Amino acid sequence: MTTYSNHWEVKGDLKYCGNEVVTFILETGKKQTPEYFDFFPFLKGWTTEVYVENNFFCIQIKDILSSLPIMGGVISDEKLIADSKNIFSSNQYPNFETCYNIFKDNGYHFGLFTYVGKVEGNKLCWQHINEVIIDWLNKVVILRILELNTKRVTDAIPTPPSYDISKLLENIYVIESEKGMKQGTAFHLKEFGIVTCDHCIRNETTNEIFTDLVIFKGNEHSKKIAIKIIKTNKDMDLTIIETPKEILTEGLVLGSSDNLNQLDHIGVAGFPHYNFGDNGIFLPGLIIGFRTYAGLRHILVNSPLISGNSGGPAFDKDSKVIGIAVTGADRMSKAHETEKHGLIPIEALNYLK
Repeated sequence: MTTYSNHWEVKGDLKYCGNEVVTFILETGKKQTPEYFDFFPFLKGWTTEVYVENNFFCIQIKDILSSLPIMGGVISDEKLIADSKNIFSSNQYPNFETCYNIFKDNGYHFGLFTYVGKVEGNKLCWQHINEVIIDWLNKVVILRILELNTKRVTDAIPTPPSYDISKLLENIYVIESEKGMKQGTAFHLKEFGIVTCDHCIRNETTNEIFTDLVIFKGNEHSKKIAIKIIKTNKDMDLTIIETPKEILTEGLVLGSSDNLNQLDHIGVAGFPHYNFGDNGIFLPGLIIGFRTYAGLRHILVNSPLISGNSGGPAFDKDSKVIGIAVTGADRMSKAHETEKHGLIPIEALNYLK
């Protein structure tokens, strides 16, 4: 059992000792949890009320929206005084649990702290005060701060959009070179044609364009259609293919990447590691940043873009195409090893010649 002694001599009137208590609370918060310090109570203002009778001492500190602390008040809550005296009669140095079980919200919550203990003249037990403060911080304040921080994060993320995924997947295709043993994704974009990445149509060793390129619906593997390239650019890594009449679809709607921001919702469609019969994969995610490659501002996303996803369309919240999947990882197990899960902004198509 801890033995307490009253070594802390309060300078001046006991009614004004709340300043030292609040200072300790804030210094502890800043030192132990600096990342959450801006959430702490008593940062903007506080009031203290004290009740002293013989050796009985009680102080209550309340958080207020004020630029200056208000001290020197006397506790007038008769129930609080009665409960405090009852606790004190059993133990002159009661722990936090004992006080909390009796006071409940009348003594403790995020912006309210109460201390009950023994006073001798003008001396209090700082060790006991510290212990009660630490328990209050751990069991009340920090829990509330974590709730506030979670709410701050979730509030910053927009409501996820609702996509008509089956309709979007109707406009994406597998692009393949059997001789080159290469596969990627292509999609039909209104007013442009079939769009994909240049590295999906080119032999990386010889730099030559494959001569046996075909496209087909993922779940219609037997209906392969030869293609005609209209425009391609190796540096920009973009290609536009003529739309074969055999697979003419409504086409996806052109969007804009100009006003995209971090944490905006996006969706990416494609055929990562295509298997026979796949109808396409749709990956919802968030924009996490922007980075310039080869003079283009790429859009970085938290959706893992895997080999085969290249050339696939990326959609904004309105299901408009705002980018083309271009960089990522060879396989899912390696996805965490790179942050380059990126998209080419759709406006780059306007610079193809």
